[in-house]
Amino acid sequence: MLIFGIILSIQLKNFPIFIQNRGITLNKFRYKIVKFRTMKQNNAALSEAKVSSNIFYKPELNEKLTKFSKWLRIRGLDELPQLFNVITGKMSLIGPRPLMLSDLEILKQKYPVQYLKRELFISVPGISGLWQIYGQREKKRN
Repeated sequence: MLIFGIILSIQLKNFPIFIQNRGITLNKFRYKIVKFRTMKQNNAALSEAKVSSNIFYKPELNEKLTKFSKWLRIRGLDELPQLFNVITGKMSLIGPRPLMLSDLEILKQKYPVQYLKRELFISVPGISGLWQIYGQREKKRN
């Protein structure tokens, strides 16, 4: 993680770790998640405005990634800092994936049935879930 952090800080010209609010729902299992910064900082505000309402796959963000950042994401190595969340008991290795609060708002508005199903979860959020196992990581290579 130290080597990845050094490479990311050089390429992105910013601190390589950031903290983001996540949750299973807007009210359930809310906490701060530790993540590697993989997107160029100067586009962060722009990306929030331009992101599509597809909360699971956002190909438009690929243009904001360096080659190394894409490599980390394809291999799932960008998830390594979340081990700190596992150590502190806020996450498990396997479980339902916590979503960004903005994505949870979209889910609640556009897919209320799926949002209510997330309310039924009783397990702690996980680093790896169905999307990481069955998601189409090969699409990220483009």
